Amino acid sequence: MKKIFGVLLIVIGFIIALNAIGMTNTSQPVIKHEKQEITEFDKIIISARTANIEVETTTNSELTLEVKSDSNDIKVSKEESGSTLTFNVEEPKGWFAFGKKSIKVIVSLPEAYKDTLDISTNAGNISFSDELHIQELVVRTTAGNIKDISGEIEQVTIKSTAGNISGYDLITTQTDIKATAGNITFDGFTGSITGSNSAGNTNVDYNDVNGNVDFKSSAGNIKLTIPNPSFVLDAKVSVGDIKVDVPIMLESSSKQNYQGTVNDGLYTINLSASAGNIKIE
Repeated sequence: MKKIFGVLLIVIGFIIALNAIGMTNTSQPVIKHEKQEITEFDKIIISARTANIEVETTTNSELTLEVKSDSNDIKVSKEESGSTLTFNVEEPKGWFAFGKKSIKVIVSLPEAYKDTLDISTNAGNISFSDELHIQELVVRTTAGNIKDISGEIEQVTIKSTAGNISGYDLITTQTDIKATAGNITFDGFTGSITGSNSAGNTNVDYNDVNGNVDFKSSAGNIKLTIPNPSFVLDAKVSVGDIKVDVPIMLESSSKQNYQGTVNDGLYTINLSASAGNIKIE
């Protein structure tokens, strides 16, 4: 009961935070405009405290960072440390993103950049308008949605306290997710995925064959859709049902536990849900 009450408090806080974040004036003026050649950097960090961040790609050789806001108190600081370039979008202490004073940061990343991109905001959405083709993507937000991750990315790391996570046509070797409250949805996914979701549904729709999956849910359903499945399964639920709609050679099965092999068993799928259903189709 205490755990469920705690989850409810998280969800309520999530709704309040997203309502505040959503109050963005789309006609805000550009108040800051930064340009930087990035050929000498292999890691780019974009950090904000209360801002919506949108990432797009450009054919230009320079990274550009554009800040839109109705407040002129916003500052952008830049730091170069070895091969790492950091931009911090800063607002005065005690400042919060309500109404007209919200911040939007538009990052234009050169298509030629192939290394690490690290994006974080405490309160705000992070969205991707174009495909990325890089080695590593790190995305972190405390209150806000992470939207439309796509492209070919070797390693994806996502941390979200309150907000939905989505991606499409993502090709990756490894995706790691730690989510507290919000739904996770990937369409046309390729690769392996590990992580946890404390409160929310998790849906992964594979493009073709699955990869390795190791995922846990405290309160929410887990659903995998795999056109060409090949895995060894270990699925457990405490309160909920397990349904496997693909031919499986069972080693053991009960209402709360499924173990078996599908086709050649090339990969492993380990799933557990404390309060929720597990479905593979």
